[in-house]
Amino acid sequence: MSLKEYLYHVKQHSEYTTFTLLTGEHAGERSVTLTDSFSRARRRISYADGEGASRPLVTGFSDDKNGTFEVNDEKIYVERTVEQDELVVLGCGHVSIPLIIIANMAGFKVTAVDDREKYVEDAREAGADDCVCRPFSEFLQYYRGNDHTFFVIVTREHKYDAECLRELLNKPCAYIGMMGAKKRVAAVKEKLLSEGFSKESFDILHTPIGLPINSDTPPEIAISIMAEIIRERHKKENIRWPDDILEEIIGQNHYAGHSILCTVVSKKGSAPREIGARMLVRDDGKVINTIGGGPTELFFINKCMEIFRSIQDSGSVPGSDSIHDSGSMPDLGSMPDSGSMPNSDSMHDSGKTEGSDGKEAFEKKAGLPLLVERDLGSPEAAAEGEYCGGLIKVFLEWAT
Repeated sequence: MSLKEYLYHVKQHSEYTTFTLLTGEHAGERSVTLTDSFSRARRRISYADGEGASRPLVTGFSDDKNGTFEVNDEKIYVERTVEQDELVVLGCGHVSIPLIIIANMAGFKVTAVDDREKYVEDAREAGADDCVCRPFSEFLQYYRGNDHTFFVIVTREHKYDAECLRELLNKPCAYIGMMGAKKRVAAVKEKLLSEGFSKESFDILHTPIGLPINSDTPPEIAISIMAEIIRERHKKENIRWPDDILEEIIGQNHYAGHSILCTVVSKKGSAPREIGARMLVRDDGKVINTIGGGPTELFFINKCMEIFRSIQDSGSVPGSDSIHDSGSMPDLGSMPDSGSMPNSDSMHDSGKTEGSDGKEAFEKKAGLPLLVERDLGSPEAAAEGEYCGGLIKVFLEWAT
């Protein structure tokens, strides 16, 4: 099963863990654990021999930590993916509007709830994905939540705070934050304690809400709240596929030519990006996203371009005239970073497509997938201007 087919399938799910073989004759084969967001039940699917294959690639192996591991003399890359975290804003007053705007910028799906139509409309104009005009308790009775849902209570009165918190303390979630003065928060807790909630049930509650940055205005308070949420978000080792790369591979206007996906699968010491960082290099020279920029990124860009060049120079691939009309790949050695990558129309006619036989021959000829190590502390890297000093391994595979 190709990377494209794999992505088409897993993108239907909000949470999954992928096991990818990095070495050996089966390099590039995948096995996936799909996680139900509500029940937390898991089931494993193998993509080794196509959808529904019975042979699991990995058994008895943890899927709670990202990185490269060695099992039975094979290197396996484990990646836990959550497609999108959700922020549920309970109350759509002055702080909520900048909060919604910042959350959108940070990649959250935003649901805004208030029992006043005018305030819900303000949230809609601010960019909330879902806007609900209902009493808070009524909404929360039916909204289930999961462990990548972040709740923020910013209502107008403490009775509504209590209404929200009463429902949330019994729900799965990643975060609960409640805005309010100390007396107001104490009154809410006292009320819920009198109803039978334990002191320990408040352990998940963040109040005062936000990081202590002496925030005062609504935008400043929103920034402090989102800073705290982002901190909590990154306590979990979740990786997200970049939207621009997904668009290139499986989007409506996906690229018709050849492209190579570069994924950081291992990191030791200081390195520009974390495990799971991705970059897509197209055969027309365009680069999508980044694995850190600078000399190391350029090293991998040039590696990809060498692969494209070697295949075309062989002249043995059906349809290879569509790869590069001028007969040679661009010289990227002097490029400072991926942002200045040329995008020449003469390099690739994206309107042409090769038959499946041509693509298969092209890919086999290139020797991909391939695991490439880069020592950022080597004399060669230093000569190129690299100063990080760490070690990374990047997995190269066809994005077709």
